Amino acid sequence: MKKILYIMLCLLPLVSCSKKEGVTGDVRQDVIFVTISDQTKTQLGTSGKLSWTAGDMVAVFSDKVRKPEIFSLCSGEGFSVASFSGTKPEGSIFFAFYPSDARCDGVTIRTELPVEIHHSAPVEVLGDMPMFGVSSDVSDIKVRNICGVLQFNLTGNGKLKSVVLSSQQNAIAGDFLYSFEDDIYAMGRTASHTITLDASSTVLSPFRPAPFYFILPPGEYEDLKFTVTDADGISTVFSTGESIVISSGQITEAKSAAPEVDLLSVKFVSEKNLSGCFWYTEVTKNPSFCVSYLFGVATKEDFESYDSDAAAWLEDNGRLCTASIVDMQVLMPETEYVAMARATSVSGSQEKPVVMPFTTPALKCDESMAVSVTTSDITGKSVAYEVVLPSGVEYLSEVSILPAAEFDMASPEKLIVEALATRQKGRSLTGSFDGLLPGIDYVVYCIGDDGVSISKLAVSRFTTVGNKIGGETEDIEEIDVK
Repeated sequence: MKKILYIMLCLLPLVSCSKKEGVTGDVRQDVIFVTISDQTKTQLGTSGKLSWTAGDMVAVFSDKVRKPEIFSLCSGEGFSVASFSGTKPEGSIFFAFYPSDARCDGVTIRTELPVEIHHSAPVEVLGDMPMFGVSSDVSDIKVRNICGVLQFNLTGNGKLKSVVLSSQQNAIAGDFLYSFEDDIYAMGRTASHTITLDASSTVLSPFRPAPFYFILPPGEYEDLKFTVTDADGISTVFSTGESIVISSGQITEAKSAAPEVDLLSVKFVSEKNLSGCFWYTEVTKNPSFCVSYLFGVATKEDFESYDSDAAAWLEDNGRLCTASIVDMQVLMPETEYVAMARATSVSGSQEKPVVMPFTTPALKCDESMAVSVTTSDITGKSVAYEVVLPSGVEYLSEVSILPAAEFDMASPEKLIVEALATRQKGRSLTGSFDGLLPGIDYVVYCIGDDGVSISKLAVSRFTTVGNKIGGETEDIEEIDVK
C-alpha cells in the first residue's frame, strides 16, 4: 500500500494577488500557501505527481465564524506548491476542507463522493478526495485525507465502455457526512451503492494491467464487485472474493478480483439438432478476457481412456479455436458422449475445462419419406444412378457405392451417420460411378431429410457385367432402422 499523508496549508496575511474588476481602493485579502509534498496524495504507481489545476478552491472557517470562506487558486497552477487567495475568518482555531463546495453544519461536514467518474487518470481521480484539517496555528494547518482509494487492475483485449463498482451491503458514493469532532463518518440517505467509471478511452492489453481507481469511505467491505462492460456491450462481473479494508489516506489494491462467469459457455443448439445424430454445439468465448480455447467431443469410452481427465484429452485431441463457433458433428445414435472446452485467459493461465456429458437419442426416421435410388446402364466398369426425392425433402446425402459384401456387414446406423455427414441442399439427383470391377455385386445408397426427420436408407443392388452373363438391377430395397 502507498501512503497518502497530509497537505500543508500556510495561512499568511498578504496583499491580494489581484484586484477585482469594478472595485476601487485597496482590497485586503489573505493568501494560503498550499504545499503538496511528495509524500501526500501525489503519486499512484508511475502516474507522477499531482499538481494544482485552474479552478481549485479550498474552504476555511473558524471557531467563531462557521460560514466558510472560499480561497481560490491564485498562482502555482501545474505545481505542487500554490497560493490561494481569500478572506481569513476571525477566530483562534481554524478549519480547512476540500472540496470547497462541502457544507458545514455544526461539527459535521457534508460533501458528495463521486458517483460517476469521467476520467481514469489516477491523479485526476485523487483530485476528488475529501480532505480536512484543524489547527490553532493559522500559519500551519495540516490537512489529511478522510477517505481511501481502491485500485482495480485489469488485463484483457479490446476497448472498454465502463467499469462499475458496487456493494449490496454498503453505500459507497454520493451523500457523505464527516464529523470532525468525533472523527467518524456516515453515508446519507440518498447515498449510492454503485460508482460508474467511464472507461471509453481505455484499450485493454493482455500484457500490461490497466489500473482503475475508486474513492471509498474507510471501512471493511466484503461484497465488492466490478462489472466490466466492453465496447460491444458485453459485461463480465469480477468479485473480490475476500474482505477488503479501506483506510484513510491509503491505496488498497483489489488483488483477488476474479471473473464470476466462465470465460467460455458450451451449449447444444437444440433447434438445429437433427434426428438424434446430427448435433450442433455452440461455444461462446468472452471476447475481452479469453484469448483462445481447445474444443472437442469424445465418446464416453474415449474420454474414460484418459481417466476422465478433460485437460489431458483436449491437450492430445482438442481443436484450437480463437473465436466463438457453432460446431456441427454427426454422432452415433444412442451413444454417450462428452463435449469439452478449455479457455486460455489473457493472462496466459488455462482455466478449468468445461465438461458437458450427453447421450444421443435413437434415430428419428419418417417412414412416409420415400427417398429412392435406381441404377441403369450397367457395364463391367460403370453404372448410372438416379435419385427421386418426395415433396418437402430438400437435403440429400452424397450418393455412395460399396461392394455388397462390405455393405451387408456394416451397421445400418453407421451408414446413415456417415451419409448424413455429407448432406447438402440442392444436390444433383443423377450421376454415375466408374472404375468398377466386372462380375461384382454392388450397392448404391443415399439418404434424404427435410431438416426435421430423415428418410430410411435408400439402396439399389446390381452386378457389373463380367463373369455373370448380363447385369440385372434388383428392386429398390429399404433398410428399416427404427
